[in-house]
Parts: sequence; structure tokens; C-alpha cells
Amino acid sequence: MKSKLLIIFISIFVSVTLLTVGYGFWVKDLHIIGSINVVPDPEKLEAMKMQLEELESELELQKSFEEQQRILEEQKLLEEQKVIEEQMILNQNQGAVTEPETNNTIIDNSNSETIDYGNESEEKDIETEKSSAEPQESSIEPGSTANNN
Repeated sequence: MKSKLLIIFISIFVSVTLLTVGYGFWVKDLHIIGSINVVPDPEKLEAMKMQLEELESELELQKSFEEQQRILEEQKLLEEQKVIEEQMILNQNQGAVTEPETNNTIIDNSNSETIDYGNESEEKDIETEKSSAEPQESSIEPGSTANNN
């Protein structure tokens, strides 16, 4: 049985090899005398021209749309920059108005005191308040009188 299968396999292999080699050497030349004019089908040619025109018009529409989008984006950016510049100008104008009115008040949260260095009379009042609130040592000796201001 093995010998029969081996013979069948070898014969198939040889036949396929001979066929491919034989077709590889087979050459047939075609000689054309004269000229050949290939005329396209007018209906297919017209359909192709219509498709080309449609594609070109779509391309032009797409380009114009992209150009309009770009212009709109530029306008938005310009408007945003204009608003920012106006806000900066307003802030500068408001800053110029508020700059002369500098506030020299310092709040000390640890002692709950407010000191205004722009006004000297208030500073003296705060110092006197501090001194009156603090306990003072008495330098009065018994038997003598002292004048307190």
C-alpha cells in the first residue's frame, strides 16, 4: 500500500513540475501591422467628466468653508485681545485713580491694634493708650506727694 501511495505522489509531483516548466518556455509573439485607435465609450467618458466636476466643486466649497472658519477664528481672537486690552486700560486707569490714596494702615492681629502711619496724632494716642493700659511702677515713696499729669 505504501508503494502505491508513493508512486501516486511522485507522479503528481512530476506532472505538476513538467506543466509549469512547459508553460514557462511557451512563448507566442503577437505582431501588429498598422495603427490601433482606442476610442473610449462616450457615455462612460461623460460620466467621468461629471464626477470630476462634482469633486472639484466640493473641493472649492471645502476650501471656502475652511477659509471662513479661519477668518472667524481670527476675528474671535482679535475680539478677545481687544477685550483684554480694554480691561488692562481700565485697570491702569483705576490704578492711577487709586494710587494717590495709599493706605498706610497696618493691622496687628496679635495685639488687636490698628496703627496708621499716615497720621502722627493717632500714633501718639495709641501709644498713650498702651501706656495707660500697662501696669506702671510707682516711684512714690510713702509720705511724699506726687503730681500726676
